[in-house]
Amino acid sequence: MVEVSMQAIHAVTVEMHGGMLTLAIVCVLIKMADLTYQRFLPGKVPRLYRYLARASAPAGPAAVLAAIGGVLGLVASAITGYLMSSGSSLTNDPLAMNKVMVTIFAIELWSVFIFLAIRNSRDLWQVRRPLPLLASTAAFLGFVSSVVGGSLGGTMAGKGSILDPLWGLLGVDLHTSWILTMQTAIPIAVALNVAAILLLVRTARRSSAARTFAEESVP
Repeated sequence: MVEVSMQAIHAVTVEMHGGMLTLAIVCVLIKMADLTYQRFLPGKVPRLYRYLARASAPAGPAAVLAAIGGVLGLVASAITGYLMSSGSSLTNDPLAMNKVMVTIFAIELWSVFIFLAIRNSRDLWQVRRPLPLLASTAAFLGFVSSVVGGSLGGTMAGKGSILDPLWGLLGVDLHTSWILTMQTAIPIAVALNVAAILLLVRTARRSSAARTFAEESVP
């Protein structure tokens, strides 16, 4: 019987979420380029826009499917990474805890994008709406978090990272804990949740007003 090491499974899951999330963010950028053209350059360079429109048509569904696959890959790589090391070595190593933190951020942010995309599948990429910007921002920050997590994972494995020159330029110490104190984390969490609630309330009011106007317009 052929035995597969946990390291090999972990490597596969890392490549899986890396490729899928890269595809997802490329699709999101294509959709945002399409919306930007429609908003600021309508009717200009039509030949170029035809190519952009062809790429943009499947980019929306592809972004969602790739994001779902990427999140599954992130979760799988987190599980296999945990099984490869003891729990005490993770909690006692600031580098490992930084890796855990940014991975959680990546999963949460990409989950926000997936939720918004599925919940608003019909009008997610409509021009002159804040929803595309909100969804694309969540996707971009999720991608950045996953890239940082990958860099930390490479450092943990002793292989280094392509971002090492950037960390050196910025003076970032990967072996120092990045985890926020409770005094800092709680106000940030409260502010983010309040902002999210206000945005949801505003969106709900606009949708209700639009439905009311449509109903009153029907003879």
